[in-house]
Amino acid sequence: MPPTQRRRRILDILDEQTCVSIAYLQTTLDTTPMTLWRDLKLLEDQALLKRIRGGAMKIDVEQEPRYDSKLESSRTAKVKIAKYAIQHMVQDGDIITLEGGTTVAEFARYLPQSNLVIHTNSLPIMNLVNHPRRSVYCSGGLVREESGTMVGKEAVTFFYRRKVKTFFMSATGFDLQNGLTDPNPMEIEVKQAMANSAEQIVLLLDSEKIGITSLMQIIPLRKVTCIVTDKALNNDYTQLLNKYKITQHIICKT
Repeated sequence: MPPTQRRRRILDILDEQTCVSIAYLQTTLDTTPMTLWRDLKLLEDQALLKRIRGGAMKIDVEQEPRYDSKLESSRTAKVKIAKYAIQHMVQDGDIITLEGGTTVAEFARYLPQSNLVIHTNSLPIMNLVNHPRRSVYCSGGLVREESGTMVGKEAVTFFYRRKVKTFFMSATGFDLQNGLTDPNPMEIEVKQAMANSAEQIVLLLDSEKIGITSLMQIIPLRKVTCIVTDKALNNDYTQLLNKYKITQHIICKT
């Protein structure tokens, strides 16, 4: 297949699938990974796609609500979830990681002024937790204007090198078929590194996210230690969580 035709086909595939892997392109286009990386680099330089680890995504995938607009969504529930998690899951001297979601931001806002070691890739959260009694580490990386978070190789490497007790995370959606999902592959890469370095993972998730599906899975559900949410889950979700021995903390049973 001529290079121009092959690159056109890559863009057609992305129009259909939004995000695609090198392995898929190699099989579909019957070419080598090296050739594909050259094609993707050229298309990225032309602002026609964005390369990610292991593949590429459409250039408009990153269109998502801005951080400040998401802060007010379900805020009452997020605050209750945050305060519960702090009371029951944080101890003086803990080493923790906080990703940049708005539910985790509420968690950061209400943290006690105790001796904690905190890692994050979020500028808003870094500002919330900065205190003389705490040790705060913020990754490097490319700053995303939409979220104030740092992504890319530097951020991923930073978190893979850390060892922490607990990773506090949220997600854009949680459904039975796809598990935990988010809209941005670059953010997902960083969350995966955060999860990899943690002894336990606490999912802070307001009930408005249940049944929602976003672009890509963040981490396998089996890696989650417990979930804190504001409403009782239906039987199908409860069975799924029980399958992976994920503890449920329901703060407002209905």
